[in-house]
Amino acid sequence: MTGLQAVFALILALTIALPANSCGKEKVSDKSNSEAATKDRRVPEGKWGGPHVRLEVLAERAEFEFDCAHGRLKGPLLLQNGRFAVTGTYVRERGPVRLDEAEQGQRVFFKGEVEGSRMTLTLSFAEDGSEAETFTLTHGAEARLFKCK
Repeated sequence: MTGLQAVFALILALTIALPANSCGKEKVSDKSNSEAATKDRRVPEGKWGGPHVRLEVLAERAEFEFDCAHGRLKGPLLLQNGRFAVTGTYVRERGPVRLDEAEQGQRVFFKGEVEGSRMTLTLSFAEDGSEAETFTLTHGAEARLFKCK
């Protein structure tokens, strides 16, 4: 083995032997890493508001209100690469509404993206997949709703 081959072999051996997070940092317990990772992968709880929309994120669900509708998102809002997708129910508060829809709501899909304290939220209806609208919300901000009469 030449000197250069020996150096490459040593570098390869060290790369394989050293843990991925050993760049001069102390190792934190696995439990702390696991809890931090889970927390970072959820949309932050609390009120999110913006023009024509209010969203309250709770641990296991989220509730929303638009100018002329309200509803609920099922399950926790888990993030993957800063994005989430979840189903929910959408209940209209005006106009012609089918009886079954008035009581149970219409099935909808929500997709969103969170960057810091800002969220982009898009709603689409399950029946035809059409997108209704995209909203921009801020964590901790008040909603600006104009309720239907």
